[in-house]
Amino acid sequence: MSLYKYVIIYIMEFNQNNMFSNFPNSIGSSIETVTPTYDQITIKPPDKNKTHKQRTRRLIVDSRERDEELYPDPSQYVLNIEYQIKDVISVELSQANIPNSFYNIYHNQGKNGILYANNVIHLHLVTTDGDMSKTFELPPGKYIDMTTFNTAVQSIFSNISTYTQPYFTLINVNISSLTNKLEFNIVPNNPDFEKVTSFYFEFINPNTCPTLNPNVQEKKEYPKYSIGPILGFNKKNVGQLQGTVSINSGSKILNGYLTDFINDLPKCNNDYPTLILRDEIGTYTSPLVIDKIVNKNQIILKNAYTHSNLISSPIYPSIIISPNVIEIECDKYIILDIRELHRLKSNTDSIEDRFAVIPIDYSKCSTKLNIGHIPTQREIKYFNPPFSNLAKLRIAFYRYNGDPLFFNGVNHLLDFNITALNQAGKYNNINSGTINN
Repeated sequence: MSLYKYVIIYIMEFNQNNMFSNFPNSIGSSIETVTPTYDQITIKPPDKNKTHKQRTRRLIVDSRERDEELYPDPSQYVLNIEYQIKDVISVELSQANIPNSFYNIYHNQGKNGILYANNVIHLHLVTTDGDMSKTFELPPGKYIDMTTFNTAVQSIFSNISTYTQPYFTLINVNISSLTNKLEFNIVPNNPDFEKVTSFYFEFINPNTCPTLNPNVQEKKEYPKYSIGPILGFNKKNVGQLQGTVSINSGSKILNGYLTDFINDLPKCNNDYPTLILRDEIGTYTSPLVIDKIVNKNQIILKNAYTHSNLISSPIYPSIIISPNVIEIECDKYIILDIRELHRLKSNTDSIEDRFAVIPIDYSKCSTKLNIGHIPTQREIKYFNPPFSNLAKLRIAFYRYNGDPLFFNGVNHLLDFNITALNQAGKYNNINSGTINN
């Protein structure tokens, strides 16, 4: 046999020997034997539920869903939540759409029968014919531009002037386009002006009395329903100056008793009004011109007083100008009160313990609030310990002075994020049984 044939036969035999495995003898050498333990064959229980996690749900409040028979205007109403929300730890106002449908000059009767208004001018007028004091009302409405408001103010002062016509007339009533201040002149009428013993516009509550106790300061207030702050007047009566005056014929020195010329008259002689005295016929037809204010009880006139001696006469300025500019835009903000969510602290009583203060956007038909636009100032009420059961929300809107804000029937939308603990009824709550009662 040749060497070549021998090699071929050997290769074929070798390949046939490697075509089969070494089973089962090969198994024991490749598998590692492990002794079972008790822990490996025990079925373990599942992990415990985590009961202290939080869950958040949205509560959409649409004022159209209120009981309109009980709450005709959406400015105040109670929302009963259909499902109970227990163990509440926070409530956040995330969005709001509030209509700018309320009036800046208003006269509304509240649900409780109380009148809320800011459109009244209080005229104090006492004459020898009797007490002629009377109130006048500016028509309620939403005054947007100064021209419309100026026309309304001129109309109401025209009514006042017609009423006071036997004694004096009010003329040149106007809101200055330069200063935005109200101006008008007082013109005495002969001969009945002599009958006037007291005349002024009342811009301070007459029940505000000074106290002799230096530790007690009486808080000054406007009269109820007064339009005084809207017209730019401070809490101070306007018209007749306080005290009385006397002067001798031929003198330039006007002496006052219980007067305060320094505070009652402007500081600059270019702004001094001429003065009206209720004296004999003819005196007040030529108002007296001030040269200098010496002190609170003495004035120097530019021209000598030419009439007979005058004793204890009331004194009036011939022109009245409001000290502050008129701003007819509505309040800068509105106050949202939710009794269950009191949280604010303030030196203003109307804001104290309310839920939120919302700036007003007058450029649009409604004011919109979205936490995405104000991430650093969130309107959130936190509860610690958790509030056991949030069953209703008592919602009300107020003006800066605490008067209810009437929307005149136009509705609003509030969007809340309410966060509660994951498992209800497991936590004590010191507020339970108090807020929702």
